[in-house]
Amino acid sequence: MKKRIIVGLLTSLVVATMLVACSGAATDAGSTSSAAPASSAPQVEDTKAKVGLPTEPYYVLIIGNDSRNDTIEAKDEDDPGRADTTMLARIDPTTYQISLLTIPRDTPITENGETWKINKEYKWYGAEGYMDTIERFTGIKPKYYIDLGMAEYVNFFNEIGGVDINVPANIGFKDIMTGDYIDLTAGDQHLNGNQALVLSRVRKAFYWGDPVRQYSSRHIIENVITKDAKDPELAASDLDILLKHADTNWPKEELALQIADFCAHADKISFLEGNGPYDGAQREELNDWFCYEDPETWEAIIKVFKEGGDTTTVFPLPPLE
Repeated sequence: MKKRIIVGLLTSLVVATMLVACSGAATDAGSTSSAAPASSAPQVEDTKAKVGLPTEPYYVLIIGNDSRNDTIEAKDEDDPGRADTTMLARIDPTTYQISLLTIPRDTPITENGETWKINKEYKWYGAEGYMDTIERFTGIKPKYYIDLGMAEYVNFFNEIGGVDINVPANIGFKDIMTGDYIDLTAGDQHLNGNQALVLSRVRKAFYWGDPVRQYSSRHIIENVITKDAKDPELAASDLDILLKHADTNWPKEELALQIADFCAHADKISFLEGNGPYDGAQREELNDWFCYEDPETWEAIIKVFKEGGDTTTVFPLPPLE
């Protein structure tokens, strides 16, 4: 309860401050006084900085790891898992645009003549080290990371009451938490945590495989943000639940301020989404399937992404089949 009060106060502070910033030079409706000179009006960017909000776009690394800890497939030893889902989020705190770019888990990394999948570096180096991997690969330095394992993902969505999402096809998969088989029907659905994890894991049910799973994962995130932005109290509650289950280096106070500011501007929030190159083939010398190495396309995607543009103009999203 104490955390929710703190976040609520932060929300009120930001909303009040931003309102003052946006209306500081205006006169009351019935006043005959002249407006103050434009130069004396507080600037929104200045006000954001004063309350600790960023004024320039920044990046967040979102990781969905496939650790089996606390599932029915748990091993005796701790299992860090691999980065089954890797997304870069570009957060623009002035336009309220959120851009999500997926880096396919089968993307190859080649160093000193050896090649492996990018998601293995999470297993080797953890979330902090994986931020360095992503910076080396993309040239983008994430400021924060948010990392959820499978059990944490299920618990988070169950505790926030699930998520509304469009399921792209009829699919079924075993629930790694209970062992039960879960069937999902194509169309708009309300999913609990166990069902949301199934949607986030299924690949082979789709002709295009993993890219369709990546599409669903991005839209789950978008839908939660959209819902929470309309209700600051709900956003505060969901933030507490997220921080209970996720590993992150994002300080609670800074994250709460940013969420509060987005809630105050819910009508301005927009999303862009994109995918890194996902075409690939079996590499017999490595005895595994890899995405093709495509540095030219990646360079073009990252350029557009950093500019806040639409990366699908460089590389298209997959057909949802």
